[in-house]
Amino acid sequence: MQTLGLSDSTPKTSSRIKELFWPKIDDDVAAVTAARNAMYASFAVAAGTAIAAVAGAYLDWIDVVMYVMVGIGVRQLSRTAALVGFILYGFSWLLVPASMLTGAVVIRLILTALLLNGVRAAIYAHSAHKEDAIEEIANPAFETTGLSAGSVATERLPGRLWPILKGPFFVGLYLLVFLNLFVLSLATIVQQWVLPTGSMEKTLLVGDHFVSLRRIWMGGIQRGDLLVFRFPPDLNQITTKRVVGVPGDRIKIVDKELFLNGAKVIEPYVEHLTDYVDSYRDDFPSQEPAPQLYPGATIMLRSAVRNGEVVVPMGDYFVLGDNRDQSLDSRYWGFVPIQNVLGRPMLIMYSYDQNVRRQGRVMLWLPRIALGTP
Repeated sequence: MQTLGLSDSTPKTSSRIKELFWPKIDDDVAAVTAARNAMYASFAVAAGTAIAAVAGAYLDWIDVVMYVMVGIGVRQLSRTAALVGFILYGFSWLLVPASMLTGAVVIRLILTALLLNGVRAAIYAHSAHKEDAIEEIANPAFETTGLSAGSVATERLPGRLWPILKGPFFVGLYLLVFLNLFVLSLATIVQQWVLPTGSMEKTLLVGDHFVSLRRIWMGGIQRGDLLVFRFPPDLNQITTKRVVGVPGDRIKIVDKELFLNGAKVIEPYVEHLTDYVDSYRDDFPSQEPAPQLYPGATIMLRSAVRNGEVVVPMGDYFVLGDNRDQSLDSRYWGFVPIQNVLGRPMLIMYSYDQNVRRQGRVMLWLPRIALGTP
C-alpha cells in the first residue's frame, strides 16, 4: 500500500482557486455544490446591502429582499433566479467608484464568480434532467454530523420554503427586478446628497436629503443654477452653492447687493442675517484683507480683477451661498472649475432636523432660477 505524502494529498493553491472560480460541473453533486456556494454568495450580497441600508441608503432594501430570494431560488437550481442574481450584480459594477479599495474589489470578484457558477449549475441540471426531477436533485439528503444548527437550518431552509414560495416566487422576483433596474438606472442619472452646512438656507436646509442630475445629464450651466461640486481647496469634500457668474461675466458686490455685468441683480432667494457691512464680504472685490483666504481666492484677486470687478475665466464659475452673510464661497476660495462640477440639485426628497423628520419638506422641486435685473 502506498503512503501518500503531504505534497500528494494536499491540493495546490492554484487548483483551489480554479475550483472556486470555475469548478467542473459534470454531475449532480457538483451542480448542487455550486448552487449552494451561489446561495451563500447571494446571502452575502444581501447582508452587505442590508448594512448599507441601515446606514441610510434606504432604496437598497429592494436589493436585500431580492438577493435573499435569489439565494433560495438558485439553491433550488432555478435558472431564472440564478441569471437574475448574476446579471444584476454584474450591472451593479457600473456604480462601483474607481477609488474602491482593492480588498473590496476582490470580494466582489469572488461573489460574481460564485453567482456565475450558480448559473452554470442551474443550466447543467436542466439540461441533464427533466423539470419534475430538479427539486429532488436540488435537495439531496446530507450528513449533518459536525454541522452547527445554523448551518443545518441554512441548508434546509430553501428546500422547505421552495414549495411554499414557488408559486408567487417569480411574480415577486420579477417585480423586484423591475424595481431594482429602475433604481439602478435612476442611479446612473441622479445622485443623492445630504446638506451638512447652513450656507444655502433657506433654499436648502441642514439635513435636507436631495438628489441632483449628474453632470453628463444636466446640460449647460446657467446663471442662477444650483451646483453640487468638489470643494476646490479640498477635493474630498462635496458642497453646494449657486452660480452667479459664468465665463466672461463681471462680478462685484456693493453694500451686500450683487452686480452682474454692471447691473444690479434681483435675488429673491438670498438671506442676509447680519445687520453690519463687512468690508471684504459685502463690498467685493475689496482692497481690505479678509480674515481667511484660500490660495485660489488670492490668485483670483491678483489675476482676475478688472476695474473693480472679478472677471470669470473660461472653464470656471463664480458661486455664492444663498445664506450670503454666512457662506464660505468663491469670495474666499476662488472659482469652481468645470471639472469639479458633479451635478445640479433638482429635488429635496426629505429632510431631518437633529434626527427629527421635518414636516412638509418632502418631494420639493428645486426649480431653475435665471438671474434677472430690475
